[in-house]
Amino acid sequence: MFATIIPALRTPRHVNAFDYAVPNGMDVCVGDLVKIPFRKGTAVGIVYALNNAESEIKNLKEIQGSYGGLRLDADTLSLLASLAARSFSSRASVLHAWLGNLPKREQRTGRETRNTEHANTPTASFLLPGHVQALIDRATELILSKRKLLILTPWASRADRIAEALRTEALTSDKAAGKRYKLWSSFVRDESPVLVATRLGAWLATEADTIILDEPENDDHKQDELSPRYDARWIAEAAQCYGRSVIKMGLTPLLNTLTSLQVNDFTSLQVNELTSEQALQPDNPPIRQSANTPDISPTFLPIDIHRSDWSPIAGMQNRSVLHLEQANRDGRPAFIIHPIHGDRARLRCKDCSWQAACSRCGSGLTVKGGKLMCLRCRNEEAMGLACPVCGGTDLSRSRGGRDRLEADLKERNLEARVCSIGEWNALNDLPEQSLVILTDLSLFSGGVEDLRKKERLIVAFRRLADACASAHAELVIQSDPELLTEAKRWLSGRGCEDALRAELKERELFRLPPAYRLLKLIIRGNEGHANRQLGLLKDRMAPNAPFLITGPFPVLHRPSHRTPRWIGHISAPYGTKTEKFERLIEPLLASDTLFDLDPIAFFE
Repeated sequence: MFATIIPALRTPRHVNAFDYAVPNGMDVCVGDLVKIPFRKGTAVGIVYALNNAESEIKNLKEIQGSYGGLRLDADTLSLLASLAARSFSSRASVLHAWLGNLPKREQRTGRETRNTEHANTPTASFLLPGHVQALIDRATELILSKRKLLILTPWASRADRIAEALRTEALTSDKAAGKRYKLWSSFVRDESPVLVATRLGAWLATEADTIILDEPENDDHKQDELSPRYDARWIAEAAQCYGRSVIKMGLTPLLNTLTSLQVNDFTSLQVNELTSEQALQPDNPPIRQSANTPDISPTFLPIDIHRSDWSPIAGMQNRSVLHLEQANRDGRPAFIIHPIHGDRARLRCKDCSWQAACSRCGSGLTVKGGKLMCLRCRNEEAMGLACPVCGGTDLSRSRGGRDRLEADLKERNLEARVCSIGEWNALNDLPEQSLVILTDLSLFSGGVEDLRKKERLIVAFRRLADACASAHAELVIQSDPELLTEAKRWLSGRGCEDALRAELKERELFRLPPAYRLLKLIIRGNEGHANRQLGLLKDRMAPNAPFLITGPFPVLHRPSHRTPRWIGHISAPYGTKTEKFERLIEPLLASDTLFDLDPIAFFE
């Protein structure tokens, strides 16, 4: 007898599995994690199939033994194959991304009865945003009803707080390899009834009975750095095809819940309702769901930015300073969210608008500590005293950054914690009756310029408003009058949905998701090579093919050590099967081109 085993290794796209002999007397089942000889060392793999017949390959190497006594569900194997097909990667590479670095000495424990004593009603001493507390309450109900529960949340700090409230630990990337293994293996063995994880643990969706997807509209669920490139939200939704329940808890609806054209947003379909091909590649659009967007009612103090009202404190209008002074007099904690780094924003000449650019990657430079710093590649350069274009010496057109803001507050004896967007998102709890000031709403979604910026801004603003409403905090927002008027409407569920439907119409004009399926190609090399690669695909298309190929677009900001990269887009109507994309891009599958069916940034 021999076994087909998928190793947890990075392999080329078409190298998926290897055959190994099963030693006499060894009990091996499909889904078992096993140790196998590989080249001159040892690797860990998963048994994908067993065959009682004689192997055509002579002198097969033998399986060395079980790894940790672990056995994954058959549905997990099917999900593995499905994700590999969707991400145009080998199954071995996907398994490697799932398991990560495994400890050499695995831990073996017996299968235990689920313990729910720790899952009492949460008694956390810290304050959480309203919808997060609702998530914890719902999770507690599910655990007490003996449901095996996986909670996926976008941020490590949020995962730790949810885990603390549920009296368990969170599976995050900052844990050591051995600790990570202990957490997920205990969940697989049913020793722990609940696992809280970031996208790192999304692959365990089919090992659970129920998945709670926290902040389902947040792009931090997406693994977008290396191949395979996949979305944790897609894994959770695909698990519904195998009978798992998925509960989405967030404040803002996904765009594809506001239209009948829903790609990869699944309802609870049982496995026996699907053909084997559909179960392997679940691209079927589901029944339309109601968005049910909640209203949010913070103490909202809008301040329209006016040129004549700038205060001596960097980034703050005089009216905002009055609120800060009142909070200091009342002894209330104050937070200022200021998205601009360093001493000043990107250095610009006031006379000719010249902007300093990084000599290494081309990104704009900010002033920090008397030097120019690139926040993309961390390159530092000396700051000149005059503009190299016009010779002007007034290099002060840029707005003040957090360093300047903190210095101005200290000079005037005003107390406030100044946060970047990332620091605010990582804030564990907001004290009651606080004051929160956002210096520029237009910058709150980050500096990425693509068609998703408005959607990201709505999501971020509603999350900020919910945190303030839960803590009974005052929320001061500085912005231009038009955006402030829009933001007021976003606080209501109806207004939020109307804004997102308008966003959806704009996406349709540009053939972008969710109205269309979009495959992003990341091609390494010069422009000529990128044009030849896309030309191969255009030559393969039939006259009436539904695909539209655009590009190549240059990736402008990149570290100097990285080769040039170009972006190509292949769009097709919603419902187009992944197999059709695969047939079209077949000539490029043997190359080092990266493919992404769930792109976060549409152009970079």
